[in-house]
Amino acid sequence: MTTDETPERFIRRFLDTYEEHDLDRLWTFYSADCRFPVLERFNIEPSWERYKIFMTNFIDAFPDVHHTIEKLVTDSDNIWALYTMTGTHHGPLRGVQPTGKRVRYPIVAMYRVADGLITEADFVSDDLSMMRQIGGLPEPAQPPQPPIAHRPSPIAHRPEEQRPVADPLAKRQ
Repeated sequence: MTTDETPERFIRRFLDTYEEHDLDRLWTFYSADCRFPVLERFNIEPSWERYKIFMTNFIDAFPDVHHTIEKLVTDSDNIWALYTMTGTHHGPLRGVQPTGKRVRYPIVAMYRVADGLITEADFVSDDLSMMRQIGGLPEPAQPPQPPIAHRPSPIAHRPEEQRPVADPLAKRQ
């Protein structure tokens, strides 16, 4: 991030580079000693080489990946971004062979930036949703619903709550 560049512009330029598959240029956004906490959640050694493999595998699985920035929050050296990620599953990912299915799911990313470079990259995404969308996980089971005739009424029928209703046709005395 240059001194005259806004965080929004920096993140959009970073995402555009990724979406264009310009991985050589993408790596220049990161500092040489960048930390990758996201890898630890996947039980992957948080190293540069492992991060490159992780990101390359993802872009190979979703070559038309696109990130829509929904919200961006910044402070002096952090950028938090809420993205909606879309793409088509055209490559193997986490044991699931290509399905051609479209996916759409949220990602919350955190980048620590110093001297114009990302020094820490972390994100949390709705991987359950993504894996369900590509057929890697079953849809959640829905509890069985009783037949309509046996469902309890949503209206309470307690005698103590019932009040007599005047008969409008009754003669007035």
